[in-house]
Amino acid sequence: MKIKITKAIAESYARHVATTVGGLVLATAELTHHSPVSFTAGDWQLVANGLWLAAVPQIRNYVQLKDPTDAPLVNYALNEVSTKLAPEPGPAEQKEGLPTT
Repeated sequence: MKIKITKAIAESYARHVATTVGGLVLATAELTHHSPVSFTAGDWQLVANGLWLAAVPQIRNYVQLKDPTDAPLVNYALNEVSTKLAPEPGPAEQKEGLPTT
């Protein structure tokens, strides 16, 4: 499957990169008590480590399907969540042989 990069996608990604870098620089400056001008290589590495966050909205839009029933990942996640959220049968239900859902 080929991804078609349009002008809107590129502009959106650029906005997210700028916002992410700005936020990460401010957060790193606050945590390390350094000015962005005096960041060390490790400080810039912290900023660079968070750049993957800028791609999350584009990935979400790419993966988003019009018909979620066609998505095996969605079905897998729903099955995992539903089995973990299924209530445990209580003692009365086990004794009486009532079906549990």
